[in-house]
Amino acid sequence: MNQAAVKLKADIERMAQHVRAENFKLNDTNGKSLPCGEGKAKRVYEASGTMGLKSSDVTASLGVLTYKLDDYGYESKQSDLSIPKEDFENQTAHTKITATTSPESRFKILGETDCLDLE
Repeated sequence: MNQAAVKLKADIERMAQHVRAENFKLNDTNGKSLPCGEGKAKRVYEASGTMGLKSSDVTASLGVLTYKLDDYGYESKQSDLSIPKEDFENQTAHTKITATTSPESRFKILGETDCLDLE
């Protein structure tokens, strides 16, 4: 569980660095894991900020925000490209990321680990 949580947090922070995020905030349920089964837990992260690389085109902004995720082992799970939201999963690391952008260049990232055995 701990390795997945550490990787997920690092991946989210790298996404923010890539877009030169301003007013970046990363919340992680106060560092606590959330129970999700007998002897299992998951970690959830919520991040937000404003992209330093400004664009009113939400699709372009989303592409910039998520540009490197495939390098980090994620695969896109997006089916509807008409909305400014994209879901990614890294099965090897047991992590998922959902990214959204707005016309004002704001972004939100929700990341969570799978429900994993406590270490």
